[in-house]
Amino acid sequence: MNLKVFCVSFINLLVALAVPAANASPSNLESLLSQSSIEYKKSNFHKSDYLIAKYLGSENANITNAINTIYDRKTKQTPTSFLDGEYSNEFLQFFFTRTLHQWGSNKNDDDDNILVKINGSQNQYVSVWGKPYIETWYILARGKEKEIAYTVGMHSAKVRIGKIHKSDRLHQPCDTFDINGPIQYFYEPIFKDINNNGKKELLLRYNVTVADGYIQVLDIFVPRIKNNYCHLSHNKSYHGRNGFAIFENGKIVVSQQKRKEGESVLGATLQTEKHYSPNGYLITEKKVSNFLRTANIDILNPYRKIKKTEKKFYEANLMVCLKGKETIPNNCENLADTRGPYKTENECKERIFEIKADLPKYKPMFEPIGYLCEKVRNINQN
Repeated sequence: MNLKVFCVSFINLLVALAVPAANASPSNLESLLSQSSIEYKKSNFHKSDYLIAKYLGSENANITNAINTIYDRKTKQTPTSFLDGEYSNEFLQFFFTRTLHQWGSNKNDDDDNILVKINGSQNQYVSVWGKPYIETWYILARGKEKEIAYTVGMHSAKVRIGKIHKSDRLHQPCDTFDINGPIQYFYEPIFKDINNNGKKELLLRYNVTVADGYIQVLDIFVPRIKNNYCHLSHNKSYHGRNGFAIFENGKIVVSQQKRKEGESVLGATLQTEKHYSPNGYLITEKKVSNFLRTANIDILNPYRKIKKTEKKFYEANLMVCLKGKETIPNNCENLADTRGPYKTENECKERIFEIKADLPKYKPMFEPIGYLCEKVRNINQN
């Protein structure tokens, strides 16, 4: 859920996600790290990882303290995977820091899964709950000393689907399924009619870690009953090893790292990029330079804007106010969507619904008061 938030400022840790975490005092926070170390010594590794993720989800978290707590695990220092040190600093920053910034909901279930993503459509929601998992990595490059780094990703992800009551309350899930990891990062679920048949598919995109990097997966699910996501069929999966898999501009685009003849896994300089139709037919295939070795890794950014030329007319704005408080400016905020503007008012209203569905996660103390689909001048994005 991409929002500009006016009248409120959040700390740097959570700005990237626009997620206001629950308040916690520094002393209580540090106890999470202390307890994590205790659980680790008891060999309760999943519990230890969970406590570190809970710590990172707080607005007062200190990333350095979290990393130091992980580093002190002397008995589990040997890395299990490696990453090419020739990749750009921009990619390495994304790969290792993005995982630290996905735990801001501070909402968990009884099995130590933490809510990381939620989206809604047609009075239904899809939520993603991650079980925290810390991986240790070697960063390797020719002629350089190997370095160690950590990801706080997910051992697995639990996807829960359910109905949204007309009062915006979420019903119990009508369907639940697991996605096995380890998962470095899980993107926001997307509802989109990719083949223009009147049914919105559910698109799930996430990065699974492997011994030499990651595989970006794009799973496409189809509702067996039109727009009823309680009854899904898995249609197809696309995989980009050390690359990407996305749906964009009416096509599925998959890019996978490729070595030139004589190149090793480390230092691969090419990618094979394939374009598919929504029905899975290969349209084009070409070799391109390895974008992971450049500063331009925007394709991996979960909050990027698609660059295209398109006239749009409506911007979505949702007014929210503190529950039980007087409706005055000091108690209210305007949430302005950053995805739009939109070509039609109906598309704008649909986005308003999605923002309202996400509101309990991002701003649980607030309730929607009103919305505005504001007409704006034609905008060309280049």
